[in-house]
Amino acid sequence: MCGRCPDRPAGDLVARAAARCTLPDFDPAHWDPDGDPDTAAEAEHAAGDLVGFAARQGIDLDYDLERDGCSWGWAVCGYSSSVLRYTGQRSTESPIRQYPPRMIWQMHRAAEEPAEIFEAVELVEAYEDGCFALFHQIAGERG
Repeated sequence: MCGRCPDRPAGDLVARAAARCTLPDFDPAHWDPDGDPDTAAEAEHAAGDLVGFAARQGIDLDYDLERDGCSWGWAVCGYSSSVLRYTGQRSTESPIRQYPPRMIWQMHRAAEEPAEIFEAVELVEAYEDGCFALFHQIAGERG
């Protein structure tokens, strides 16, 4: 959507402005959906999909493209990677998560930790749980 790739790390700056880029190297003051209407429409479609996917997982996502910007920037940022360190891993065979020792240690310190990290972990795990269930539903149908 924004033209960022290994050969063009800055991407298409007009498209990034239209998509409301949230990556650290792009100033939100330059957001301009009118600069590239096709990219702006694609970003709006992706934002709608994101809210819809969350709703299907039972998550009421307070997300607004104009306020929050492109969700891809949030997906690849350092914060999202830090949340993933706390999620319990599992195989495709089992719905039971294996929590990493770091998460168990953090749970014991929960009173000292900001609640947001645990809310973020719960959101990620709820999304993954929905994907896991859908995977098994489709696999079961195909037998």
